[in-house]
Amino acid sequence: MSRIAFVAAAFMGSALLFAVQPIVVRLLLPSLGGSPAVWNAAMVFFQTLLLAGYLYAHYSLRWLRIAHHRLVHALVMLLPLAALPIAMPGGWTPPPSANPIAWTLAALAVMVGAPYFALATVSPTLQYWFTRARGRRREPWMLYAAGNAGSVLALLAYPLLIEPMLGLRQQAWGWAACYVAFLGLMAVCAGLTRDAPPNRAPAGAASVPNRQRWLWIAYAAIPSVLLLGVTRHIGDEIASIPLLWVVPLALYLGTFIVSFSGAGTRVFPVAARVARLMVIPVALSLFRVPVPLPLLVAVHLLLFTALALVLHQRLYDTRPDAQRLTQFYVCLSLGGALGGMFVVLVAPLIFNAIYEYPLAIALALLALPRDTRVPAWLAALRGQRAAVAIVLALCLGLAATAGWQVTRADFIESNAPGARLLAAGAGLLAFIIFDRARHFALVIAAILLAGVVVRPEGTVLQERSFFGVLRVQQSGGESTLFHGTTIHGSQRSAIHSIAQGYYHPDGPVGSALTQWQQDHPTLSIGVVGLGVGALAASARDSDRVVFYEIDPSVADMAWDPRYFSYLEDSPGNIEIDIGDGRLRLERLAPRHDLLVIDAFSGDAIPVHLLTREAFQLYAGITQDGPVLLHISSRHLDLAPSIGATAAAAGLGAWRWEYDPELEALATGARSSIWVVLSRSAEAPLRGYWERLPAIGTPWSDDYSNLLGAIALRK
Repeated sequence: MSRIAFVAAAFMGSALLFAVQPIVVRLLLPSLGGSPAVWNAAMVFFQTLLLAGYLYAHYSLRWLRIAHHRLVHALVMLLPLAALPIAMPGGWTPPPSANPIAWTLAALAVMVGAPYFALATVSPTLQYWFTRARGRRREPWMLYAAGNAGSVLALLAYPLLIEPMLGLRQQAWGWAACYVAFLGLMAVCAGLTRDAPPNRAPAGAASVPNRQRWLWIAYAAIPSVLLLGVTRHIGDEIASIPLLWVVPLALYLGTFIVSFSGAGTRVFPVAARVARLMVIPVALSLFRVPVPLPLLVAVHLLLFTALALVLHQRLYDTRPDAQRLTQFYVCLSLGGALGGMFVVLVAPLIFNAIYEYPLAIALALLALPRDTRVPAWLAALRGQRAAVAIVLALCLGLAATAGWQVTRADFIESNAPGARLLAAGAGLLAFIIFDRARHFALVIAAILLAGVVVRPEGTVLQERSFFGVLRVQQSGGESTLFHGTTIHGSQRSAIHSIAQGYYHPDGPVGSALTQWQQDHPTLSIGVVGLGVGALAASARDSDRVVFYEIDPSVADMAWDPRYFSYLEDSPGNIEIDIGDGRLRLERLAPRHDLLVIDAFSGDAIPVHLLTREAFQLYAGITQDGPVLLHISSRHLDLAPSIGATAAAAGLGAWRWEYDPELEALATGARSSIWVVLSRSAEAPLRGYWERLPAIGTPWSDDYSNLLGAIALRK
């Protein structure tokens, strides 16, 4: 019975620990524009509080008898009840022009700091209590595996079950009710635990060497960097697929389950060989090898899983006895927190792209075991130091030559194949010849370095902000702004006075603006999402255009005449308001004749801009004038949800799937999908507008179902 109670408590405690994470992030997203970086910043907060919880468990069990510890711990677990249910603190808004990381961490501390800290203490506390449970002494590691199983289940249940079925308020109250039930389980476990003196090492017992502590920290820190690095790399450089962060985190926790359940010993050799093999295509992918997107994502996730499993198995293999269990978990949580802090706080300051990801890959390879299952001739070759040195020099030379070719290439897409072949040759040669991890890691690090310097043809500027990696690319007289792999606008110097891209005069927005300019001598136009400011090219000297932009770096690039001149050349009165569009509209209560909502960050959807309450706000701002929504997406079909949400807000919705003709294409037009909202019975604008039916469940500030909108496209 004690085993069942402890396993159930470990499972439920970890499930609550991870179920609360997407809830509080959902509460934060309306203030931060829906950026995937919000999740990484929140992960640092969660990892830091986990460390604080483990430190509490370590020192409280070291200083207090279990009888006294149970009383103190009861207070720690009961105090968070005063903070429930979880809610966004009233009146909190992020600073408009500063990096919002500090504000994000402070908001998380107010919202969920107390309950999260209490739950962070549960795993080491339960495991130590379990070693002192009535009956024979037991190994506690199965509880760690049970806890990680609860974490994975909660993580997967949120997008699949909880979010589609419950509103945010219901989620918060449901989580609070489960927390109260969990307190009952903790009370049962406390009652099953025998009293014992403080958890101190016996007199004369050898202490854990500092080298071992540093290894524990490293084995935990590198997978943490890999987790956040692969999430950002896939989101920014491959495909910003909504909810994709769930997959790496679930795999990360799964490797803990395998390792700490004892099954990792059997899986470890396979994972090591998979890591050695998969790292080669991952390194080559940095040279922009053209492969199908699903295959590319799968290769990165497979390598990440294999490396995480290798490192977590190293942790399990070097675990101490139960007497030093809490010290072990302190080192483990410290490593995770340090890895997260490096990715979120340090890397954006020293890197202008996601360089921490290949760096973590190279470091993780050092943990691989020697590859001994080879033919006799290869084993003999590996035993010759001179031969190994020659092959190592050859591999490093191939990698360096690949990087040199890339940096000298005028047209990377056409000239890079030679560099790819050189890098592939270096990787395969290293895979065959080297059995020692340090040799193999050195060659792969050189290939990764060569791949990291690869830039798309004509890249003239690259910056990394809280909201992602931005780059300006110039080619053939055209400047283009990218956010990750998503185009945020472009301008051709030969036709610089024409609004190009999604705002072309022939398209839905250009057509709408032309119609309203014919009927109104002056216009006030609000645009949520700046891009490169293309709409400003269509403004008259009597028009006022206010852009609401959340990322100051985007504003800096759009104003820089070296790259884009829409804003500088516009005859209209142009203003830029930095901050989340909806929050700024709510606070300023402006009046606009026409409102344009185009604020996707990559393919990350700011859901709070597409809810019933948001639509009602827009209609009030335009005094029932047209509201245009840009809903083009590679991975989402938002039209059904928008149709239902518009109807719930008392509005009609019409869609125009714009496919430009050759003449428009020649002057910079791009395909796009737009929706216009209006209270009128008919489409308020002339053009190819088709009525959207009100099908499905409307989205609100309390409820949305992003998973239901996913429709993978090529």
